[in-house]
Amino acid sequence: MVRNTIEDVNNLLVAQLEKLSFDDISPEELELEVTRSKAMVHLTDEILKTQDLALRVVETLSEVTSKEVIPPKMLLGGGVND
Repeated sequence: MVRNTIEDVNNLLVAQLEKLSFDDISPEELELEVTRSKAMVHLTDEILKTQDLALRVVETLSEVTSKEVIPPKMLLGGGVND
């Protein structure tokens, strides 16, 4: 099963950074990896925006209601596919 946690995203970004640091990469491969990196950064930014919004919703609900507010799994370290 695929897990989609912030830790997983971080690991993917670090792995991509390592690919960019290879000395023996051809110019064509480097261009491909740079394009891939830009796409990954864009998607990661969107993921973080979504998590930030979810956190702000939970914080706001906690302030305005006396009921227990259960945060989404993605804020508790669970993946979206859990």
